Amino acid sequence: MSKARELAELGAVYDSGALSNRNLIINGNMQIAQRGTSTSVSTSANTYLLDRFFTRIQGSSGSATVSRETDAPNGLSKSLKFTVGTADSTLDSGHYNRVHQEIEGHHIPGLKWGTADAEPASLSFWVKSSVTGTYSIGIYNGAVDRSYVSEYTISAANTWEYKTIYVAPITTGTWAIDSSAEVRITWSLGAGSTYSTGTVDQWQSAFNFSSSNNVNLMATSSATFFLTGVQFEVGPEATPFEHRNYEIELLRCQRYFYKKASLQGSVLNAYTTAKAFVDFPLPVPMRTSPTQNTMQADRFALAGVSNITSDLTSEVAYGDEFNQTMRFGNADSDFTAGLSYIIFPNSTDTGAEFDAEL
Repeated sequence: MSKARELAELGAVYDSGALSNRNLIINGNMQIAQRGTSTSVSTSANTYLLDRFFTRIQGSSGSATVSRETDAPNGLSKSLKFTVGTADSTLDSGHYNRVHQEIEGHHIPGLKWGTADAEPASLSFWVKSSVTGTYSIGIYNGAVDRSYVSEYTISAANTWEYKTIYVAPITTGTWAIDSSAEVRITWSLGAGSTYSTGTVDQWQSAFNFSSSNNVNLMATSSATFFLTGVQFEVGPEATPFEHRNYEIELLRCQRYFYKKASLQGSVLNAYTTAKAFVDFPLPVPMRTSPTQNTMQADRFALAGVSNITSDLTSEVAYGDEFNQTMRFGNADSDFTAGLSYIIFPNSTDTGAEFDAEL
């Protein structure tokens, strides 16, 4: 069969929708941002902003921000932007700068990695940077003992470029089909010798996620790196980006993080004069029982009877991946045991956050 015929048949399959659900990346078009649209990047912890992607600058004395932008190539509307604030040209052995997403093991059985039937994969994305040169992608397993690094080049400054990376099949290593992080993908913005390698485009029994040739973006004050249209799929050839419905992508993101923006309308069920429970049904089963943030509100009411201004502070969380309950304390003992109250919005209403990230 000719190459032209193969491409035509692939296009027909794509147009018919038979290749739906092929993108293992969640929020690859950067549309979902439950936590906000801009924040500082931590120098010692993973910084989540756009859902499912985190950024980090490890060991650096510099600073950076990450934001969601409307700057994107045709066919896409949002992008992740990493911006260097204070530069740091020193890249010690344990230092690194990166953008990263982790894929849950339940989503990877089609790769068949770690078996004799392992499949190749393709990673495709749009990228733009103010600093040209060699960049790299690192892919590694949950046990961090198998890794694959591949290089790509940003040729023109501040210009969107489409990149595709072929990922060879791997028949060894552990790639568990469970709720843990089993495929981890890093866009390196520079890494020291501990995490970088000169061996590219082949699997190694090591933990590397950067090429030793990679640009150190942090060395340039105000340097920028944009990313969008990210797709990781089974097969040796990258296919066009899979556009999923916004509401479907939001639900996929909420498996790992759910933000209830306001406590408004939440019902307090008092069991003492100082204690009450609030039930929070989750919109989708989360990956595991999530952690909750500390919530606070200062207005609540016994429906149709009274409006009370008094501090409410969350104390203890209960529940599982399907439903969460928070116990609120009221230092002024304004409740009547056995009655229900409704929370009203106010300036200190921090909402509720449920975190089950990988």
